[in-house]
Amino acid sequence: MLQSVLLTAGSLIPGLQRAPASDHLGVDTLKYAASTGGPACTVFLNALNGTADAYHSLAEADRGYQVGGSSGGIQLETMLIGYASAAQAQRVLTDLRNRTPQCPKVDYTLNGNALAYTGISNLPLQKAGDDSVGVQASSAWNGGEPSPVTMDTVREGSVVISIWVSNDPAPAPLLQLASTAAVVDLLQAEGAS
Repeated sequence: MLQSVLLTAGSLIPGLQRAPASDHLGVDTLKYAASTGGPACTVFLNALNGTADAYHSLAEADRGYQVGGSSGGIQLETMLIGYASAAQAQRVLTDLRNRTPQCPKVDYTLNGNALAYTGISNLPLQKAGDDSVGVQASSAWNGGEPSPVTMDTVREGSVVISIWVSNDPAPAPLLQLASTAAVVDLLQAEGAS
């Protein structure tokens, strides 16, 4: 069912095109470990990514997009993660909400790459679904130039929908549009099943 909810290129945003390199199907078994920022930042990273090891997810479907056809331009990724109950899904949002203010900067390693988030803070967004948490930061890979990244993590029932927007100087409208559309699609898919 999660796959049926993923946004369709062109249906949501003019110029939205698929970027299949970001697609993933299956449970994310990575466990993130912060090399700076202490335990709060490790919890932040795992909540931000809804990892199976930390939160016991049952299924995941991810899909990537780019806006306007430029690989260096605005990128959007949707991740839908299913949990056994609404309470388990809510734990992801609660940890993310509580740890974001405690973790303004974090460094970590992923698949041999050095990653850093700086300027981490809550992003005020209109509530989507049963609950939602917005986060903004700058992200840098392997010491490169930082670029803006924002995330809206939404819980609808036992599903967590995570929308990531990169390289957008004013991401709130795109985040809100994508989050709202994903919740509507999820509710329609649940009603049809």
